[in-house]
Amino acid sequence: MVFLDGRTTAGAFSIRSYEQTGDYSANLSINYTAAPTNNAPVINLDTESPTDESTDNSAPITISVDIDDSDGDSIDWWLNASEDGNRSYYNVDSGTDSDGDYTISESFDGSDYNATYYWMVHVTDGTDSDTEYFSFQIEQNSWDSTGWLTADTCTAVGWLNAAGDGVPVASDLNADDSAYAKDTLTSSTDTGYLNLTDFDVSIPSGSDIHSVQVKIIEYANQGSVVYHNYSKLLDASGSPTGDNITTGNDGIIVLQATYETNLLPLNGSTECDWGASLTETMVEDTDFGVSLKWGFDGGGGREVRVDYVAINITYSE
Repeated sequence: MVFLDGRTTAGAFSIRSYEQTGDYSANLSINYTAAPTNNAPVINLDTESPTDESTDNSAPITISVDIDDSDGDSIDWWLNASEDGNRSYYNVDSGTDSDGDYTISESFDGSDYNATYYWMVHVTDGTDSDTEYFSFQIEQNSWDSTGWLTADTCTAVGWLNAAGDGVPVASDLNADDSAYAKDTLTSSTDTGYLNLTDFDVSIPSGSDIHSVQVKIIEYANQGSVVYHNYSKLLDASGSPTGDNITTGNDGIIVLQATYETNLLPLNGSTECDWGASLTETMVEDTDFGVSLKWGFDGGGGREVRVDYVAINITYSE
């Protein structure tokens, strides 16, 4: 039996056999080449960006890390990301580096503020592999907001005030109190448009506008479903602009005989620009605002009441 110690990579040896009389009877010559040791590719820790578990990052962000293979082998790599705590990873990018020395780099939106993002890198040279996991947060205070603002002007065609003796005015919708605007729906009809403008917005000159939220306290009577079927922003000329973000029965459902506080967009996101080209001068204009309408597909009369409407604008300088 012959043992090789792993340090010799090539050579030759022979084996001879002898009879008991000492006479030579056979000779076996062997040439050999030992397989070289493979060095696994590595993901270089401390080269990742952003730094693992960092919290002071701004969006959008570029994530990157260095990989190498000391043998110079070709490396296949995968970059995966997850935006939830359950680490449900999806592939962001993948590729092959031919010379064993590479920086993986990819732009990442990272627009969900104060959320933790997870990312992982897997590399292999076909024989050995390496996998590393990283995480980071986008800074909560990257954007500022106006806080909740109420309107100074209300235009409400077909609506009445709480007493039913006149059209509603802006003050009817500026507080959660006994004053409100109301409209009555009959079978398969809609309310009139409830337009609120002049929110006294004041933000730093040249700011970028990222989002507009709308908060509404609302009510519908007689135990039937009434829903938002129209919600749009009004531009600096008072004209509807961008997307209708509540359509049909996908809109907010107003529960029976119960005042509900709801947010638009529906998930309360601070990352919705309503598909409009929002600017600082637009949102500060007295004609800027929001236009709302409700619908009902059933039979009989249904009264819709709106007690409070306010907007919150998110921006950065």
